[in-house]
Amino acid sequence: MSQEIDPSAVAGRMHAGSLLLDVREPDEWQESHVAGALHIPLGDLPGRLGELPADREIICMCRSGRRSEKAQHLLEKSARTAPVINMTGGILRWTELGLPVTQ
Repeated sequence: MSQEIDPSAVAGRMHAGSLLLDVREPDEWQESHVAGALHIPLGDLPGRLGELPADREIICMCRSGRRSEKAQHLLEKSARTAPVINMTGGILRWTELGLPVTQ
């Protein structure tokens, strides 16, 4: 079963060393994003897997949680030793909770 995390718990996980991977499109990223996140659009992800550490927990995020779930499944199928987690609700839930974004 795939792991999920609420946006309210992501900052603590990032502080502990998790990588936040934003798989939204470039225009969405430009509009607002989470400071410290790595941006790789979902369509580019298969060709850029080598840029991601295999031994570091990755939290995938998008607008609402659907694309990040696809990214999570793609990463789980790759040669990884660390967990891959989907951030539920995406940036919509993040901002709904009043968490900070960079614009």
